[in-house]
Amino acid sequence: MAHWGWYWGIKKKHIAKRLCSSLANIDSFQLQKANSMKIFYIQSNGTTVVTGVEHKDHLRINIGKQAQTAYEIPIEKIPCHYGGFRPYFRCPLCERRSRMLYFDGKSLLLCRKCLNLSYETQQLRTSRRLDYMATKVKKLIKEKGGSVKYNKKPPHMHHATYYNMRSKIIDYEGKSEQAHMDEMVQWFGAERVSAFFNGF
Repeated sequence: MAHWGWYWGIKKKHIAKRLCSSLANIDSFQLQKANSMKIFYIQSNGTTVVTGVEHKDHLRINIGKQAQTAYEIPIEKIPCHYGGFRPYFRCPLCERRSRMLYFDGKSLLLCRKCLNLSYETQQLRTSRRLDYMATKVKKLIKEKGGSVKYNKKPPHMHHATYYNMRSKIIDYEGKSEQAHMDEMVQWFGAERVSAFFNGF
């Protein structure tokens, strides 16, 4: 990691995008699940800076203590195959359908594209991203009461689903090993890497 950090940070003077996790956000799915879609608020330093009230097909947003900025965010409700719907916001700037909107501390709740944000995994090198994905699947199996280490299927999970998840882990780990090797070759050169492994 230090090698790429030096290359991009010092040699290329690259400035990474801000992370989505660094900004306050609203999630249309979570708001619906918590039955709190009718009203919500975002706090900063203990002070409420954004309040929102849901109407039939839009969200009314007030920003600032005295509601200096007020506008509406359209809500699009997409029908599900087995009944019900999933709510999505329409970004006030680009009108892109989005589950998440982020508040940059200025005036609008906008989508990830408009604020030029990235996810943490997008800033990881290939091998670490694949390790993260494998760990994520393992964690999901563990949370549901199963174990990859002891080949224990979580209760109430279909066998096909469990073995599909295990095959994903094997795939991610295999690709991660190859990515690690490719990165070492890029960093140190094929001859030095070959000499290192032949020495064992």
